[in-house]
Amino acid sequence: AYYTNRTVIDRVFKALPTFLTALFASPPANIDNDLPNIDGAEDRIFHSINDLITAYQTVLTFPYINTINIVEEISREILAESQEKAPMTNGAISGSKPVPGINRPVLNNSGHVPNGNAVADKNPQKKPIFKVFGVPLIEVMTELAKHKKKGMKIPYIAEQCIMYLSGKVNTPGLFRESASATEVQQLKESFDKGHDVDVFQCTNPHLIARLLKTYLHSLPDPLLPERFFERIMNIDFEKHGGNPAAELKAILNNIPIEHITVLKYLLKLLLQTLTDEARKHNDMDMDKLVHVIGPHILRDNNPTMQTSYRDSRQVLLVTKLLIENAMSYYPDIKDIQLDCITLEGQGIVLMPNRRQVKAATIEVLVETLYSPGGLIASSLPSYVPKFLLTYRSFMTSQQLLDLLIQKYHENNQPNSESAQYKRLRICNFMKKWTEEQYYEFHANEALLNCYKNFVGTILDHSLLGFLLGSLERLNKAKNVVVSFPDPPPKPIVPKKPTITKLTDLKPVEVARQMTLLESDMFRAIKPQELCEQAWMKADKLTLSPNVTQLAQRFNKMVWFIVTTVLQGKTTSKREKNLDWWIAVARACKELANYNGVMQVVAAITTGPLNRLLELRKRLGGESDSSGGSVDTVAELKELMSHENNWWNYREALKVTNPPLLPWLGCFQTDLVFIDEGMKIKTGELINFNKCYKVSHIIQQVQQYQLLPYNLAEVSQIKDWLLTIEGRSCDEEGCWQLSLQIQPKK
Repeated sequence: AYYTNRTVIDRVFKALPTFLTALFASPPANIDNDLPNIDGAEDRIFHSINDLITAYQTVLTFPYINTINIVEEISREILAESQEKAPMTNGAISGSKPVPGINRPVLNNSGHVPNGNAVADKNPQKKPIFKVFGVPLIEVMTELAKHKKKGMKIPYIAEQCIMYLSGKVNTPGLFRESASATEVQQLKESFDKGHDVDVFQCTNPHLIARLLKTYLHSLPDPLLPERFFERIMNIDFEKHGGNPAAELKAILNNIPIEHITVLKYLLKLLLQTLTDEARKHNDMDMDKLVHVIGPHILRDNNPTMQTSYRDSRQVLLVTKLLIENAMSYYPDIKDIQLDCITLEGQGIVLMPNRRQVKAATIEVLVETLYSPGGLIASSLPSYVPKFLLTYRSFMTSQQLLDLLIQKYHENNQPNSESAQYKRLRICNFMKKWTEEQYYEFHANEALLNCYKNFVGTILDHSLLGFLLGSLERLNKAKNVVVSFPDPPPKPIVPKKPTITKLTDLKPVEVARQMTLLESDMFRAIKPQELCEQAWMKADKLTLSPNVTQLAQRFNKMVWFIVTTVLQGKTTSKREKNLDWWIAVARACKELANYNGVMQVVAAITTGPLNRLLELRKRLGGESDSSGGSVDTVAELKELMSHENNWWNYREALKVTNPPLLPWLGCFQTDLVFIDEGMKIKTGELINFNKCYKVSHIIQQVQQYQLLPYNLAEVSQIKDWLLTIEGRSCDEEGCWQLSLQIQPKK
């Protein structure tokens, strides 16, 4: 992740030319000494040549980084800097020919951001290639028509602003409250420079509303074109028996289709703003709306003092008439979707921000791994890991591999740069898949053999060498050994060879051994085990073995704790045993073992313990006999309370540094909630929006699996914890013990 940070990538490619010069000009032994000159003496990222080479190799091999575009962009920046320092009089730089093979943006003056890269203006006299504001609609829409696969029916900025605001129609003062002019200007400049702008990340709807109005007002020819302005101004709203609506309709019939298309999307948004439900919150009515929208869709570009007052009143009346009759003028407005983008005939539906797939066929989901299609290209790196985490919800590993191999051969045209690019992306994905989910191939010999056979068919030597390396690593056992800079805490070994009672052990060491034992189980959980409630299926031991094992371990520990407390012969011994387990819970909390904390909390809240009057003081949270601790039972209960959807526990996770062992039940509840509310498949389409939500939960779990605990194993205590079944009662047995201590009245 560090090496693929954009700042580091920039430094890699900017340092490379100087490094190559130093390589040939200096003896190899002195290159490290020259590094400050290569990487900058002030803020150094690379402290040795090996660091630079490692970063360079990582960037080149990392999937989904378009190094060609990066090199081109950085080259332009370097040229621009040199031009500022030593201006050239003959225009050699600004007039130079483009480098062959460099991918240029597919749209010109369309308002579409195809790849998120800013492109510098090569000729200051020409308008920027990504000019968005002030470009005629007909010019933009003509460009969009050339790229139907993008599914963009109106300019990108208009589409994004309208779709964003459709989800914010309840905002009080929408379209009427002001926003920072500086922020609007910054957004405007970002769009005009071709930057990758995601308006859906904005938390201020008023800013996007003003941006939309600014864009509409910047159109050289407004939505209701200027050549129709006088006819529109002459519509008589006061004539008895007149029909202004019909007059306006006759004028609208002659307006260019490019303007009408954008107008329909805008009207759809305005109608949503005026619904009864929205008006309860946004304090909007028709008169207020026409005042803030009218001047931006209908205006005279050359007003005079004599006409301005008449025109301003007429603009409001016409705008009101247009909104009131929108559905009769354009019945197909009802079919416009502002909550998603459907790419007709392509088997895919995008979320409004074009950065997430809402639904698609399995084939298109796989194609998106190597070709973004209608997605913003910069969102592809986030799509790939989410696909990897959740694909087992809708297809098998063998089906995925077969489809990837099929797509590779479909793109096997030798002289096609596009096909070569796709083949590289497919191989990049296979490399990522085999490295991150190697266990899929280790557990499935047929899958591994199929992959080997595919690698053997590759004729492209560069790709063959690329995949042979991943295959070699795949054939090796994946045994990751983590080394720690410091030794583990000194273990507290039991003094007696045989453990006969709880007090033979120190709570701190028991907590450590519980943490080691259960952390191994937790870290073994695979992503597919958390998909589609696999741990609740009849064949859960096959579908979700590690989650099931951890859950069974949790339940056994709960009843073991209850059993050891109830087996105390006297009240004082039972209290002492309870205090001992509370001390274990405190130690687990210190170790960030929330699973262990929850085991103790769950045990002391069970019926067999909670009903005993003699333990009420302890269970109520009063200080135990060890004294001096601020972590009372009440505080432990509060930490793991289910109130407000485990708010306290979730907040504790956010501020706890790894290593960490979470209680998995909270995440399982989230996954069940998502699964119950969303089906994975509707017809031929996979609900990938559900996959995004599920993958978000899985990624949270995975971040806690990365770092193991630096603790020493004590085999005697570990064996004692692993053999609790023979010394523990089940729930029914615990009730019987409880009733023996305190019979029912």
